[in-house]
Amino acid sequence: MKQSTLLGIISSAGVVGTSILAGYGAIKAYKKHETFKETHDRNPTKKEMFIFSVKDFLPAALVGTGTIVCILGGTTFNKQTQASIVSAYGLLDRSYKAYRKKIAEKYGKDADIDIYNSIVREYHNVSIPHDESAPGQLLFYDEYSDRWFRRTMLEIADAEYHFNRNLTLRGYANLNELYKFLGLEPTEYGEHVGWNLYLGETDYGYQWVDFEHQYCEELVGESDSPSFYVLYILQPPHEDYLEEDVYVSDPDFG
Repeated sequence: MKQSTLLGIISSAGVVGTSILAGYGAIKAYKKHETFKETHDRNPTKKEMFIFSVKDFLPAALVGTGTIVCILGGTTFNKQTQASIVSAYGLLDRSYKAYRKKIAEKYGKDADIDIYNSIVREYHNVSIPHDESAPGQLLFYDEYSDRWFRRTMLEIADAEYHFNRNLTLRGYANLNELYKFLGLEPTEYGEHVGWNLYLGETDYGYQWVDFEHQYCEELVGESDSPSFYVLYILQPPHEDYLEEDVYVSDPDFG
C-alpha cells in the first residue's frame, strides 16, 4: 500500500476515534462533576475540574495529536511526490529534446522530420468518422474546392480541432489534411498550399487557423434551395508553407 494512502486511512480513523474518545471523556467528566457536587455541595472550580477530568480526555488528546501528525505527514509526502513527478517530467522533456537534436545532427533534419511526422500521423490523426445517418446533417460549401457536402456541426468542429492540433504539434499542415478530417477527397491544390506556424507568426499573423460558418438561407436566385453554411478559413493557406525550416522556432534545433 502506498504511504500516502496508508496515512490517509490512519488520519480518517483518527478523526473518528478522536470524536468517540472525546465523547466518552465528556460523559466521564460529567459524572465526576455531579459526584463532586453531591459530595462537597458546590460546583468544582476550573482547577479542580481540570485535575479530575484530565485523565478522561487524555486518550482523545493523544489520538487527536497522532491524527494531526498523520495529516501533516501525508501533506508533506504529497508535496514531495508532486515535486518528484514535476522533476521527472522535466528530465524526460530535456532528454527527449536532446535525443531529437542528436538524431538531427547524425542523420540530418530530414530524417528527424520524417520520424516525427510518422509519429504524428500514427497517434494524432484521430477524428470521429463521418456517419451519414447521424441526425443534424447540415449542408456545407467549401470555397477552395468548390464542393458541397453534408456534415453535423460536431463533425465540423472535431475536424477543425484535430487539424489545428496537428498543425501545433508538427509546425505545419496542408489544406488536404483539413479535407481528410472532414472526410473529403484530397485535391491537387490542397497538396500545394498550407500553413506554417513560424511563417504564420512572422509573416502572416496567425498561430492558429480560425474558421467561420456563415449561414445562408438560400442560394442566390433559387428561392426553393436548402439553407447551407459556407466554411470560411480566416487565415488563408499559402504556397510557401514548406519553404521555412520548421525548427527555426525551436531553440534546441538549428
